[in-house]
Order: sequence, then structure tokens, then C-alpha cells
Amino acid sequence: MVLILLAASIGPASAESNTTTASFTTNVSSGYVPLTVQFTDTSTNATAWEWNFGDGTNSTEQNPEHTYSTAGNYTVVLLVHDSYENVLKGVSMSMVSTLENSETTPQWNYAENLGDDHGITFGAVGFCTGTYDGNILIHYYTTLNPNNNLAKYIPVLDAIDAENDILPGEYNDNVSGLENFISDVQSCDDPLFKQAQLYEIDELYWNPAVEKFGAIGASRNLTQAYIYECSINHGLNGAQTIIDGATTNCSGTPGSGVDESTYLASMIDVRNATYGTTTRNIGWSNLVIDGNLDIVPNFTFYAWGDEFTITGDIGVDLNGSDVGSNYIVVSDTPASIVVDTTDVSTDSSAISLVEGGQSGLYDLYSGVTSIVSNGYALATLSIITLAAAAILRLLGYI
Repeated sequence: MVLILLAASIGPASAESNTTTASFTTNVSSGYVPLTVQFTDTSTNATAWEWNFGDGTNSTEQNPEHTYSTAGNYTVVLLVHDSYENVLKGVSMSMVSTLENSETTPQWNYAENLGDDHGITFGAVGFCTGTYDGNILIHYYTTLNPNNNLAKYIPVLDAIDAENDILPGEYNDNVSGLENFISDVQSCDDPLFKQAQLYEIDELYWNPAVEKFGAIGASRNLTQAYIYECSINHGLNGAQTIIDGATTNCSGTPGSGVDESTYLASMIDVRNATYGTTTRNIGWSNLVIDGNLDIVPNFTFYAWGDEFTITGDIGVDLNGSDVGSNYIVVSDTPASIVVDTTDVSTDSSAISLVEGGQSGLYDLYSGVTSIVSNGYALATLSIITLAAAAILRLLGYI
């Protein structure tokens, strides 16, 4: 057997340090069939593994052991996922999308002036031209594609943000100079625009929500998803106001021993009282009442009087998976017959068959091969060898 390893990562390239990447090593580079190989995962940021050993068998273990029993060429493929965070992120984004656009998949090209003092609302999570995040998104998108059709609005958006810096409140409904912005967003078919949104969703909302989730010592998926949605709808300061109110009402946090269902219910109450979001909160309230704090797909979510099935599939790769492969060649066990005419009385291995690490005596008179494995029955071998020598002398061969 010859084992040839040609490591190759064939997953998507990314400059982000938290990208999930697939790679693995093996414990052997050569041997005979049957060949047992220990595979060791060396991936980064992976929490789930799918192995395809190339011979019709699979494994979901992190570091599986596999035996090849047939010669052939095999391509071993490892698919890894950052399963927990990215499934939860997909679920959360799907729930937010039902509240933003009444769809379970994000509407990347959505754009509309809702008349809510936020300017133009656009993109998957409702970036706004009057609340800073819209301008942040367009700036980042322009670093990915300097020639994009939305870059021309940056001077206008910069001016709106400058007004925000001196105006009371956090919103600006000024849309002067943005007359064609809605149609340009709706017609933008550049994949980098979607990529820019995914990046800024993480930077502006998801990652800060994860930090807030950890700060209160919460552990249930629904709590994290709810903090994320509050952060998008009310900003990070608004989300913190809701958290602080629940902490006051409950005299503590989940981390200090408060039941998480009770804490979540309090967050919903504080949000309703502070922002008047009773209708928007119905879906969240139902999940708390039903005790579905893990929100494992598939489940039902209510938004604006409609019922949606949340699967976590938002139709886009969240950069939480990667694929690595190694090429393995397994050859047949070499077998050879070695004949030596040395006096068999002094060399017991004069006539032998070598096959897969076993030695065997080949009887020229009867043509019968007897395999003697790993040195066992050596006394028997010596007796047979002397008898064979005597027969050969009588026949005149030696």
C-alpha cells in the first residue's frame, strides 16, 4: 500500500480571522491493506464535522479512525461547520426578516421611505440613511467595489451623518439628494453588496448582541436572538435600555440566578412599555409561553398576523463552513516467492512465500503451501524442513 497525501483546502477564501477553515492530518503515509488510518481534525472554528472517506462510508466524529480494505484511489473530504453560531444566526436573521419584510429570507435589495423619521430604510435588516448604519454599509461596500453604483451617494450620506451629530435624537429624515437611491438599491445585483450587508450585520448588530447576551449570563438561544432583533430595531443603546429594565424588574440576570424565561418575559414587557412594540412582540411572546427557548428548527413564528415556518435557511452561505480534502492511494499487498538453494539444514527460510508480512513453506513435492504466521509453530517448521531436505537428497536434487 502506498498512501499519498495531497492536502488542499477548496473552501472559500476570506480575510476574516474567525472564518471556519477545514483541514486534517493522518497518522500514516504507507502500509498494507487492510490499512487503518487515524484522521485528526486540525480545522479552525469548527463545531461539526462531516467526513466522506471516498469508499462509500462516512463519519460525523471529529477524529475518526477508518480502515481501507480494498485497493483503489480515494479522495477523502472533510466538510466542517461552525454549526451552533451560524445555524442560530440563520434562524435569527430569518425571524428578523419576517418582522422587517414579511419574508423568511432576507431581502437584500429592499428599499423604501417609511416616513418614520429614519430616512430611507433599505437592505436585509433595515439599514437607514438617517441612522448612521446606512452610511456605514455604503462606505464598506465601496471598499469592496469602488465602482459600485451607490458610492455616488456617500457625500450626501456623510452630510446627513454630520447633521445627526448636532441634532437631538438619533434619527434624521432628510432625504435630499437621495432621489434615486431607492431605485438604485433595488436594481443593485452586485454579489458584493450582499457580502457587505452580511459583514456589517455582524459588526453592527450580531457581535454586539452576542456580547450583551454573555454579559447577562444568559444561555438560551431565544434570548440571544431577541437581543439581536432589539439591537436592530432600537439600536444598541435601545437594546441596553431593555436589558437594564429587565434586570431591575427581576432584581438580577440569568447569570445571577434569575430564571431565563422570567427574564425574557420581563424584557418583552419593558420593550412594550418603552417603545410600544406589542404587535411586533407577539411572535417572541408566543415562543416564551410555549417554552421554546432553544428555537431549534423547524418551528412556527408569528409576525404581523402571519405565520411563518423558520428553518434557518436564509438562502446564503454565512461563511460558517469550509471543505478540505486529501487524496489517498491504496495499492494491493505485494506478494513474492523467494527461492534460496542454501542448505535447508542450516537455513530454515530457504524456500518461503512472502505475503503481507507472513512467511510460508512451499512444498515442491505436493505443491501445497502452508502459511506460518508471525513466527508461530517454529518447532514444526524445523521438523518439516529437515524432512523436506531428506526427500530432496533421495530424489537427487541436492
